[in-house]
Amino acid sequence: EPTRAVFERLRENVALNGFDDVTVVNAAVAEKRGTLTLYESTNDPEANNLFGDGDHPVEVATICLDDDLAEHGVEKVDLLKVDVEGAEPLVLAGAIRLLRSTAAPTIVMELNPVALRFANSEPADLLNRLESSGYRCTELERAMYQGEIVVNILAVPDERKKRDTVSAQPSAASAPK
Repeated sequence: EPTRAVFERLRENVALNGFDDVTVVNAAVAEKRGTLTLYESTNDPEANNLFGDGDHPVEVATICLDDDLAEHGVEKVDLLKVDVEGAEPLVLAGAIRLLRSTAAPTIVMELNPVALRFANSEPADLLNRLESSGYRCTELERAMYQGEIVVNILAVPDERKKRDTVSAQPSAASAPK
């Protein structure tokens, strides 16, 4: 979570609930480690974004999901929730190994056309990227935002992807001796 106030609230909630296996990171998730400008909204911290639509610009650290998971020794992610106000393409670009792994997570993601346009993207781009990584996508819910339809999707790794990857690996019985 890149927004300092939201990060602090999240950290407090983790402690209050006794979640000792949760690490809260004060950073934005992007395609690479570095820094980006976060534009904070004075009206709604959930509308903070990386694309110039906000009142107060601040520099924030960024992490790459693939690299961060590897550095922390995380081998399996069951669920990935992505609602990052248009930065979804950056998150996916930094999670290529995770998305294409045989243990790829289920994903819940917001597709907000208004926010995605700030990132020069659109919902179809994200759906295509997920499908090309072996996911099946289903609509969970839709709502209106600034006169446009925002959709939350459930993206589930296609079981055929797992079978194809496993069957492509040589078994012990067929390995040369």
